[in-house]
Amino acid sequence: MINLRCLLIIALLVFLSGCGGGGGSTDSTGTAGSTPTQPPVTPPTVETRQTKITLQSDAGDTIGLGQSYSYNLSDSNITVTSDHNRLVVQVEGDESWIGIFQVGGAEQTQLSLGMVTNVPKFSDGMDWSSSGLAWSGEGRWCSTSTGWFSIDNVKYNGSQLSEVKVRFERHCNGASPSLHGEITYYADDSTKPPAPVMPAPTTLWQPHQMLRTVLATTLILRVKMVIMSAWAKRGVMISEAPALSYQG
Repeated sequence: MINLRCLLIIALLVFLSGCGGGGGSTDSTGTAGSTPTQPPVTPPTVETRQTKITLQSDAGDTIGLGQSYSYNLSDSNITVTSDHNRLVVQVEGDESWIGIFQVGGAEQTQLSLGMVTNVPKFSDGMDWSSSGLAWSGEGRWCSTSTGWFSIDNVKYNGSQLSEVKVRFERHCNGASPSLHGEITYYADDSTKPPAPVMPAPTTLWQPHQMLRTVLATTLILRVKMVIMSAWAKRGVMISEAPALSYQG
């Protein structure tokens, strides 16, 4: 009986030693209690709400003269307004431009998303149901034109236009070269041109001293001629007129 009890105790000890007696957990690399490395968190992309206008003119285009242009509110005065289904864009920067985009169609109260093709030149008094496109500036315009424009984004705050994005292409007077443009407008873009530098930099151009002397002398002579003409009408002898001189 005693031998059986001893055998049971020995068997129990062998079983416990085979289980390893417990212990800390290990990961696949055998390192106890290690924490996996978390991947870096990528911050969400912040939308840049910038009003801007870009133009790309093909060689031979008579409006853009084959040049590229870019404007934003830091260097130009940009005005974008809507009336019914018509968008009017005005730019006053290094160059001056005005563009008109009229969607036409049955929806005539607001601008609507979509592409308008085979668009003729916009003309004053055009019916709201007709589409039209115009872009001119720097004393250059088209007698006739064809093209297309696409309103890719448009939003209103009540009845006021709050944002819009338009792309367009226009051929002037039946020519193959075209003017390409893109207009992006946000009513809440508060960008302002930089303030004037005060005082004015000393490196600014100034007229040469000799030029200033010539200009001042010319002014003095003109004043003398006006005064002498007035005295002559009053019967005063020219020799009696006091002498005028320029100092400096």
